[in-house]
Amino acid sequence: MVYLSPYLARWRRARKPGSVAVRRAGRLTAQKYPSVMYWLYRFCAFALFYTHEAIGYPLFSLLAWLAYARGGRPRQIVSRNMRHVLGPGADERCVQRVVREAYCNLAWGYYELFHIPAFAKEDFRRRMSIEGLHYIDEALAGGKGVLLVTLHFGNTEVLLQAPLLFPQWEFMVPVERTHDERIFRLVRRLRESQGMRVAPVDELLRIVRHLKRNHVVGIAADRDVTGSGVSVSFFGAQARLPDGAVRLAMRTGAALLPGYGWRERNGRFQIRIMPPIQMQRSGNADDDVLVNMRTLVAAFEQIVGAHPGQWMAFSPLWEVDAPSMAATN
Repeated sequence: MVYLSPYLARWRRARKPGSVAVRRAGRLTAQKYPSVMYWLYRFCAFALFYTHEAIGYPLFSLLAWLAYARGGRPRQIVSRNMRHVLGPGADERCVQRVVREAYCNLAWGYYELFHIPAFAKEDFRRRMSIEGLHYIDEALAGGKGVLLVTLHFGNTEVLLQAPLLFPQWEFMVPVERTHDERIFRLVRRLRESQGMRVAPVDELLRIVRHLKRNHVVGIAADRDVTGSGVSVSFFGAQARLPDGAVRLAMRTGAALLPGYGWRERNGRFQIRIMPPIQMQRSGNADDDVLVNMRTLVAAFEQIVGAHPGQWMAFSPLWEVDAPSMAATN
């Protein structure tokens, strides 16, 4: 240990924030990390296509537990988010149990993303139960399209494939671009392997045209990645959420329907379509957006409150947590 002491001291100095080593590591990471991630995605897309679910789900459960045990900022973010959901009186053991569930759901979602090309439509049909389909048919009768709004919740990747069982609908999903365009194209191919139509979220004109043709668009509306959302009360505290879906519905006249999917312990997938949001259109756009967002968020509270561990809340939402999260970062 005596011989190692100089090296340990040098390592501690190098690890200090602002040190040359840390700055150099940051530059190297920025240059090399995208390529490493891309080839990791490529490997997973190949290997997990052939990995049976009896191995895939336990394997990704183990990865989820390792990620949870590692802790760090992601775990702090999810823990804070879940304390808002469960309330101030929630026991910390209960909070951490729900956080672990969120980690598992996120990990299983990655397995499903890479394994989707191996699924057959019969697999989806056999394991999936859907409630509220009549709400979509009724909304499409209005002739202005349907915006199906959800969260990053439960079995997201499977939920994206559910419309394939109903060829009478044309379904499109706007997705965020990744920093590496190659990863975006790879993930897009995986999601479209069963026939799903995916569009970059920045191709607004294409999305509007899809609605104008009286089709269905699915949007996740629980991450304000652009920082342009609105502040609304969510589980009793102000949170910043994206208002793009509400504004798009107001602009196009499309019906706005909340929907979500969750996992059952027996391996089945449950999907529920909720009644359409009754949109306020008073002529004051900003006020209408805020009122309609409150109605949508009330539906989100019902969804998350019923299955909190299935909400993959890995991004800060609540404004009261912003200072501490910035300090942690």
